[in-house]
Amino acid sequence: MGSMMKICKNKVWQFLIWLKENNVLYCNVPLDATVMDLYSDQEEFLPGIRDRIIYDSNSAPTLLFEEETAGFMSHPASSPNIDDVKIEPQVILENMGMSDPECSRINGRTFTACALRNLIPASNKIPDLTIPQGNVIREYNNPDLFLGMFPTLYPLGIGGFDIPDRETPLGFRSQVESYFNLFDHSFCYHRSFMFVALNIYQCRTAHLHTSFTVKKSHFTEMAKHFVALTPDIINSLADHLEHEKQLVNLDPKQKNALELLQQVNTISAHIPGSEASKIKTRNQIRSYYGLFGLPHIYITLNPCATHSPIFQVIFGDNSVDLSLCYPTLVNAMERALRLAKDPVAASDFFDFSIKAIFEHLFGWNFTNKESKPNGGILGHLKAWTGTVELTERGCFHGHFLIWLLGGMNPGNTHIRLQQDSEFKTRFFFHFLNLSHVIPSQTLIML
Repeated sequence: MGSMMKICKNKVWQFLIWLKENNVLYCNVPLDATVMDLYSDQEEFLPGIRDRIIYDSNSAPTLLFEEETAGFMSHPASSPNIDDVKIEPQVILENMGMSDPECSRINGRTFTACALRNLIPASNKIPDLTIPQGNVIREYNNPDLFLGMFPTLYPLGIGGFDIPDRETPLGFRSQVESYFNLFDHSFCYHRSFMFVALNIYQCRTAHLHTSFTVKKSHFTEMAKHFVALTPDIINSLADHLEHEKQLVNLDPKQKNALELLQQVNTISAHIPGSEASKIKTRNQIRSYYGLFGLPHIYITLNPCATHSPIFQVIFGDNSVDLSLCYPTLVNAMERALRLAKDPVAASDFFDFSIKAIFEHLFGWNFTNKESKPNGGILGHLKAWTGTVELTERGCFHGHFLIWLLGGMNPGNTHIRLQQDSEFKTRFFFHFLNLSHVIPSQTLIML
């Protein structure tokens, strides 16, 4: 870890000089060489790092490693031949960052103010809230925000977000995804860019998709009152709440609007990873149950990127020949380093794998959103849904529910077993031919 926490004084100073000569944001920034004298001429730890090192002499490293890397396959670093592998010394450090899907740093009044403003039709979809922290740097309509935070990614000081005079408008999420799809993988390899972008995207989603809910019995009455509110009253009340002013200073019209808020709840169910979005997903799955009945198949798909030749190609290894049945790959340690280095490639590999399984094995047509005429290995699919999770090693795996065309619910199956002897014979014959062995006593009980 020491090599990752050190600073090279000369490289930093040369980079600052280069930025001043080539980056529009640094051209007027004065450089003070005496500041660099605070660092040694030799590579050393960043200031304050040594004071924050926690030494643990009680825990067993081997046991902790086994617990934190548990999986179906052994971790590449635990290979018995790892000492024989000749690679450059590197640290397997997965990209980490802070995420706030619940937007806990946004207070309740801010959410309510945002929901109020969303009642007013707007010509654009730009959020109207800023969350100042320390020195106020605007997160919205600030093209220089990312350019200043990541000079190594934007060395010339161009290519930021929210550029007003851009010929073709480009949304925040689309622009981030385009950066991850560049031939130069600098954005994919950066250890903090994706987390900063995710947090800003979550905040914007919270602001744009915050809305009100009300009991069904009160909906008609509440809708009439909300429609009667003018944009001026809504904006003035939103500003009052956002700046946490005293409620006693509200005028009568604002007080009437505030009383309406006592009858509604403020929600934001579109934030990725939030508890509200999880509840929304569960409700969608329950709606599938109501429409199609109980699912016929529950399956977990866990494609392993570390050992997949396809992932190596997505990572950028052009030496892998996918036309071979067993392509030649780099050693296990190098494959693990690649997976830790490029989580975007791991995500692309998982997406490709799931689509390939459903399209070519299960016979699902993603364009028409229906089963192909010839079906797949399970027959014809009627519908399917699923969710994606991360394993302890940072790899994706998905849980899927599948409904088959012509499949029966358990109640209908039991009735037909009692009434159709031929179906009963074929039903049990099917289980006898499965790889799983069913004891004969169980069949007699059935």
